[in-house]
Amino acid sequence: MLTTQLYFPDHPRNRSDRLFDPRLVLHMGSDRGLRIGRFDFVV
Repeated sequence: MLTTQLYFPDHPRNRSDRLFDPRLVLHMGSDRGLRIGRFDFVV
């Protein structure tokens, strides 16, 4: 079983989350006015 967690950039609860790891922050962008989050998983 694999369980993971991702984080939104600059979310106020990131600092208080004891499991927070900056390597797990989504890379945010936009496409045609939509906000898009991207994270590549390698298993």
